[in-house]
Amino acid sequence: MKKRIFEVCILLGSNIDSEKNIKEAIKLLNEKLQISKISSVWESKAVGSNGPNYLNVALLTNTTLNEKELKVSVLRKIETKLGRIRGENKFADREIDLDIIFFNQQLRDNSLFENEHILIPVSQILPNYKDENLKTLEQLASRKKSSIVLRDGVL
Repeated sequence: MKKRIFEVCILLGSNIDSEKNIKEAIKLLNEKLQISKISSVWESKAVGSNGPNYLNVALLTNTTLNEKELKVSVLRKIETKLGRIRGENKFADREIDLDIIFFNQQLRDNSLFENEHILIPVSQILPNYKDENLKTLEQLASRKKSSIVLRDGVL
């Protein structure tokens, strides 16, 4: 029986030794998954804290793992390996954060539309995805590029 292949959009974020941790997370993800697209790296202010700025990058990958298996056996293991400790403060500074934004073309993180640190990188790899008002991510992102900055030379 042929295994089903799922397309997944993952957002990577870091504000502790962020250039090193973003590169290392991509390397580790590439060892476990087939990465097909990677966005530019974007820098934004920390949300919910006064911590250092974040670097964010989105990637598109394919996997035969279901969503829970992907989270547990790949994403959480990479976060732990890179020093991420999950605590009560969901806005705490972090070495790496790996979040599933889309799984099998289904939106998994509704904050995509409110947070440009998610919207802009994701719009680079899924520009034609439409919101409930039939606006594409590319259209939505083009209106928001004022508060986050493209960071060249990281990848």
